[in-house]
Amino acid sequence: LPVFAQESPTKVQRAAAQVPVLRSRMNDPDSFVLGRVFITMPDKHGDVTVCYEFRAHNAMGGYGRGLRALLSAKGNLRVFEPDPQYDFYYGYDKLPFKGGPCSAQYIDRDITADVKAALAEVK
Repeated sequence: LPVFAQESPTKVQRAAAQVPVLRSRMNDPDSFVLGRVFITMPDKHGDVTVCYEFRAHNAMGGYGRGLRALLSAKGNLRVFEPDPQYDFYYGYDKLPFKGGPCSAQYIDRDITADVKAALAEVK
């Protein structure tokens, strides 16, 4: 019998799979709170980026302005801290002379509820 390749995971499954990874990268993983999760419109190659907003206790034990992360189509997960002087996350929602991959103009839809539901199924 022929062996068929597994179906590639859905965007929601792909996004949900990285939440434990993000949580594990925090100084206090138990304080991790997932805010929102978005997917971007496909780029010229058809690739979609997953954008995360979350928070966790900082080194002082309190919650800061929050953190951002993006999961590239190639599977690279990058975490961003806010720029201390400005109201953006350089590399996430701001790049030189244009918006970053997760800026509002590139967002396709909010998948937060679906990701949280997928995470609840795992528990």
